[in-house]
Amino acid sequence: MTILTDRDLSGCPGLERGQPASTTFLLKGRDARLENNHINVIIADDQESTRRALKALLAFEPRIVIIGEAANGKEAIRLVEEKEPDLVLIDVLMPVLDGLKATQQIKSAFPHIKIVVYTMFPGYQEEAYRMGADYFLIKGSPGVTPSQIILSFFPTIQNDINESR
Repeated sequence: MTILTDRDLSGCPGLERGQPASTTFLLKGRDARLENNHINVIIADDQESTRRALKALLAFEPRIVIIGEAANGKEAIRLVEEKEPDLVLIDVLMPVLDGLKATQQIKSAFPHIKIVVYTMFPGYQEEAYRMGADYFLIKGSPGVTPSQIILSFFPTIQNDINESR
């Protein structure tokens, strides 16, 4: 059983440290399970081929819905303001505004939105967490997929879907 930590609780009113992770996450006053049992995700990466590959990979998971794509941090912020996703999957090195500065701005305005920094550069991990990232994932890491990480933030959606099968 996973137990919620202070990082998990950031932006999740009504939850307390030590509760089982199967407790429903409250996101800005709404119950994540009521959002059609899916997780709304924005992908931000300057490489179109990477965005396309991520979309193809995530398409195999019906609980994850891509609601927007951004080619830079500024576009990512605009999309977050417009669509208020549950999670942003963001690269570090992008033009106009890098992913770390975008992460900081998104977390400042929307602390309930989960941010997964997804990059090829492990040297940015400490800074990513300082900027508010909820998870740091190296592209191509063996043993863990972006889908698994995304689903781990929303265990009630995962459990509800599994129980209905």
